[in-house]
Amino acid sequence: MTSENVQSVQNLPKCLIINGPSGVGKGTIISELQKRYPGKFQFVTSHTSRSARQGEDDGVHYHFVDTMVFKQMIKEKRFLEFTNIYDNYYGTSMEAIANISKSKICILDVDEQGIRNAKALGLQGIYVYIAPPSLKELEKRLRGRQSENEKEIQLRMGYATELDPKLYDTVIYNKDLEESIAIIDSLLSKM
Repeated sequence: MTSENVQSVQNLPKCLIINGPSGVGKGTIISELQKRYPGKFQFVTSHTSRSARQGEDDGVHYHFVDTMVFKQMIKEKRFLEFTNIYDNYYGTSMEAIANISKSKICILDVDEQGIRNAKALGLQGIYVYIAPPSLKELEKRLRGRQSENEKEIQLRMGYATELDPKLYDTVIYNKDLEESIAIIDSLLSKM
């Protein structure tokens, strides 16, 4: 990333940066925050090279682009962070973050490497890991979605056991939505 990008990330508004395994409820928490506090939050829609799942809309759930376009964006250093997971690229563009009004709290949903990159670049905010109440419950949620094959479920389950707690301001075990939102509310009051 260029020094120009580093300087621009330090001028961005403070963010709520969330990480956690697939199926843990990150999307539910983000939706609930937006519903409870209309106009206070804006979710940064990431880019991905994977195909849209049933019910996903371009520009809402992700910006869906093909692999060639994604790789060109990487060359142009247009991402705060990006990664390749399960043979698909995912990334958060600097432009998507910059387009958020300074009067709103920017919400990012990124993986652990994205957390490391954001911290290295000095992105200010609260870093939260959303953990499942148990691995058994996470597997139940993933299977209930019926959107992944067995190989993908096993990959996601393996990722769920990786956690470096030093990267986060807090770890929330998402067994109760109200409790999870209350913890985030408490953290946001410190921003």
